[in-house]
Amino acid sequence: MKLIQVSDTHLGEAGERVFGLDPAASLEQCVTHINGNHADAELCLVTGDLVNRGTASEYAGLKRILSRLAMPYRLIPGNHDAREALRAGFPELPFEAGEFLHQSVATSQATVLLLDTHEPEKESGRLCDRRLAWIEERLAGSAKPVLVFMHHPPLAIGHQAMDRMPLRNPGPFLELLGRHRSMVRHVFFGHVHRPFFAVMDGIGYSSVPGTCHQISLVGMERGDLYASSEPGGYAVILFDGTGAGVHIQSFAEAALFGV
Repeated sequence: MKLIQVSDTHLGEAGERVFGLDPAASLEQCVTHINGNHADAELCLVTGDLVNRGTASEYAGLKRILSRLAMPYRLIPGNHDAREALRAGFPELPFEAGEFLHQSVATSQATVLLLDTHEPEKESGRLCDRRLAWIEERLAGSAKPVLVFMHHPPLAIGHQAMDRMPLRNPGPFLELLGRHRSMVRHVFFGHVHRPFFAVMDGIGYSSVPGTCHQISLVGMERGDLYASSEPGGYAVILFDGTGAGVHIQSFAEAALFGV
């Protein structure tokens, strides 16, 4: 099974730039690259910070671009998003009823859980008791291995500035994953605008570049936060029912030589 992860698209109003970059043009290029090379993917997961301010017009622009994808897609909110506007903009997506925008998606090889870690007016995220209960119920009831997608990283990544805005109080969530370790194969997240990989307590964790601006490692141990000119990208996830392999692909790549 092939899945695609896209994250931190930060789409603004028409013509708006972020750090001098055009997030709409970047996402258009990303979608074109995905369709041209991975149209056989079963699903595309977009892991938060979908837009810049959470307005209806931003989500309309996002929908226009994502509708070009050759495969179905699912969305979860990040700290830049707004739940009500997101739900209203994408009424066809299977968000859970109620306050939170969780989703559980059955794929050919796995149960995919998409988690809502959004906390209004906060850069960091949270999984409250109600959200944790939802996760536990889905983990306990899954007959297939589970892949988890979320926006905020549930573990420190070693970049001091980004580690000040993670998933707050991750202990109960990590303990929950540990109790279901036999089912949980991998946790995918966004937010950090760069690739990151770790294994903790037998579970893999990874993040992807954003489609627009990236976060530099320059000054990471001083707590500096710089936008970087590193290329945007997405993840190509290969899952065989036991383990997940993750490729990070730049959509600005041009294949030069046939071999």
